Amino acid sequence: MPSLPTALFRVALATLLASATGAQATITVHTSQASFLSAIAAAATDTFDAEFSDGPIFPYVGTAGPFGYSADADFDGMFFVANGADVYLSTNTPQESITFYDFTGGVQAVGGLFFATDFNGVVVPGVSVSFSATDVDGSVTHTLASSHAGSFIGFVSDGPLFTLQALAAPAGLANTFTTVNNLTLGVAAPVPEPGQWALMLGGLALIGGALRRRA
Repeated sequence: MPSLPTALFRVALATLLASATGAQATITVHTSQASFLSAIAAAATDTFDAEFSDGPIFPYVGTAGPFGYSADADFDGMFFVANGADVYLSTNTPQESITFYDFTGGVQAVGGLFFATDFNGVVVPGVSVSFSATDVDGSVTHTLASSHAGSFIGFVSDGPLFTLQALAAPAGLANTFTTVNNLTLGVAAPVPEPGQWALMLGGLALIGGALRRRA
């Protein structure tokens, strides 16, 4: 028969595991690249800088480290545009969204620099970009107001991500193309939720009390 401290430890551990496995997938939005990177592991980035200004591509199939994905627009495919030495992934037609899908390698996190460009690939600052990220439990929407070349947005789920859609289509600006740079993929960092920490600490406190009584 196990000792009291051992039995209490097993109960605390079982409760912690039950809480962890019973939780539903949740998507968290990060508007800071630093907070996004601190929430994920195995981060890898597709910079697009090895690509030539070319298109349309139906779809673009990209990789970042151990991860893979596809990206396509609503109607007329994807196009690479160069801004100096920096290459962006953009739509071939204005007012179209980019959808990222067919993630491989267990992707749970997607983030990048999202903004609008004109026909020549020049950044159009101040354009709002709307997003929809989907995992097994549904979708989360977010709007990035007044975007620019350095505006970051990231989405992290504690389950597999299915799709991420981005659209830069402001009223009154017909010649804007939804654009992304430095797309980063990863998995959620294995950090217990606050409730799980509380259960673990409570179980350890019980074990400590039992040990003191037996001493």
